[in-house]
Amino acid sequence: MTAASSNPTLIANLQGTHYGQVHMALATASYIYEGYPLQLFNTFVNFIPTLPAISDINNGSNVWNLEWGPAFCMANGSTFNDNLVAIVSNRNDSATGPVNFFAVLCRGTDVAGGISQIAEDMGAFDFQSWIDVVSGTYPVGGGMTVNPVITGAAVPTAAGNIATGSAEALITLTNLVPYNQVGLQSVTCVTPTLLNLLAANQGVPVVVTGHSLGGAIVQALAAYLECAITQWNTENAGNEISTTVIPQAFAPPTVGDANFAANYQSVYGTGGQFWVNTADFVPTAWANLDTIDGLWCTYIWPDTPPAPYNKIIGPTIIGPATLENIAEQAALVAAVKKVMSLRSVAYARPSNIVTLTASQTLPTQAAMQAFLAGVGQNQNSWYTFGAVLQFQHVPSSGQYNALIAAVQPTPLAYGPITLPAPPAA
Repeated sequence: MTAASSNPTLIANLQGTHYGQVHMALATASYIYEGYPLQLFNTFVNFIPTLPAISDINNGSNVWNLEWGPAFCMANGSTFNDNLVAIVSNRNDSATGPVNFFAVLCRGTDVAGGISQIAEDMGAFDFQSWIDVVSGTYPVGGGMTVNPVITGAAVPTAAGNIATGSAEALITLTNLVPYNQVGLQSVTCVTPTLLNLLAANQGVPVVVTGHSLGGAIVQALAAYLECAITQWNTENAGNEISTTVIPQAFAPPTVGDANFAANYQSVYGTGGQFWVNTADFVPTAWANLDTIDGLWCTYIWPDTPPAPYNKIIGPTIIGPATLENIAEQAALVAAVKKVMSLRSVAYARPSNIVTLTASQTLPTQAAMQAFLAGVGQNQNSWYTFGAVLQFQHVPSSGQYNALIAAVQPTPLAYGPITLPAPPAA
């Protein structure tokens, strides 16, 4: 694919770590009103234009515009709380000004619940051929396939395998429609909409961003978009799309095997990142399961929690523990590793990883309790496995944003953004 040449500096900034906090803010925006679908649509529509300008684009005179979405429904009205996708643009001066870049925002389930939720949502114990997924040979629920199905020369000849759950998430996401299109005879989905936008704005790059399982979807969607653009260019001679697809995945589980990772890497190289907090439990799945056992064993509390948590937290801690904390987690990790070890195909990460190294001192009691209060959870559980997992992982803690700020060279300062408070229960 031909890279846009109109603004190579902007493309380089988008592909690298310079706009890391911008990409993280966009991924965070996808969590608006998670679990409140009836109120989500209008809140999302109203929120996107309020995002801050990027200070070094057009002298800070740029705005965010919602181009399409958010989509989290099927055309028949059924909703998928685990998936959401939207297309936004950054434009000069106004919502109708020149487009600097597009961004596709992907949301998966927020996996603060731990590795069992990842397994349930990803279908991680089975693989599907990537060729079968993009060509429509692998369908889900009533025969639904990716939209559009990739045909002819645009089908990759060798591309490995991805997790069944990731395949199903991609298929679902490419068939989602916005809430205000439910029941209409004519609906729009993300890929055809994006292709038309790119065709009408030649040379404009597109960022694909998401956090957690949304970060997993980023990998699958970016790989799929390469095929879809190739197919568009074959079918639309004289109006071929010239763009650069830039995947930026935060806290992502891995989705594919070594062949999928190699093909993904051959397309993107360092033109997009995996952002991984070394104290985050979630990105250890599935290629790095061996790191789970001692994940937090080198970390210490600055304050002293009740025994047996007074020194370390993690599956290898010695002493009594409640089922919801260490003992259950250790047994679960052991069981998952056992099952995964029996697989004939193993997961593998692409190599374009930005390692965000958290301090080996865990957050203070005050910081943990403030975080838990902010997310409406019990402040007295500040020292538990689940609480620390959430602090290290979820966007609302600000941990990822803070760690991105420490990357060298220093990324452009942006955010963190504050999402609208969810409706009262």
